[in-house]
Amino acid sequence: MRIQFLLAVVLLVYPIQGNIANATTSTNIAIQQAPSEEVLEDLQFAMLFPYVIEAVDSYYGERKQFWKQKIIDIREQGRYHFLVKVQLETFQHSHGPSFGQDLITFRVDLGKATVTDYNHKGDEWETKISVFRNSVIQDVQNTFGIDFSPYKKYEYGQLLFASETQKELQQPGTITGGYKNVVNPFTFIKDDFGYIVYKKNDGTNVVL
Repeated sequence: MRIQFLLAVVLLVYPIQGNIANATTSTNIAIQQAPSEEVLEDLQFAMLFPYVIEAVDSYYGERKQFWKQKIIDIREQGRYHFLVKVQLETFQHSHGPSFGQDLITFRVDLGKATVTDYNHKGDEWETKISVFRNSVIQDVQNTFGIDFSPYKKYEYGQLLFASETQKELQQPGTITGGYKNVVNPFTFIKDDFGYIVYKKNDGTNVVL
């Protein structure tokens, strides 16, 4: 099963294009040394890596760093059809909190890998940061009497990612004058109208 899976994953990166001319026959292939289990695991993940990146970015809506990635389960669903579970840990800046435990399930076929399930479990710091961000937004709403609930909220990293992936969007600028270094500005958009919300270093709420 391992060889079939490796072939399926290899074809994700190198799809078959017509007939292969001058193919090397089996009699001309000399296997000098069988690869170790660790090498095979690294090869499997290396082939899936672009799809893992795409899955993580799509889930968070921004570029998200991760480490401790590992394929923890491979189940054959038929010849060259597999369900593969990848476990990894996301983190913020410089391997700092908050940390997230993510489990991604891929269906791997010849020439294709698709996400069938994505599970995320945050740590206590993720909860604390979320509570703090919501309190900042609530404070701004109370200050200016604005209800942001009908608007879609974007964080700076999400806007930056959108500008990278959608050519019609411009890269967001940088807020000058300083804001609390524990939270980036928020953007709220509804139709063709929106607000940029942040706090100055002295705690003053600002809405643009």
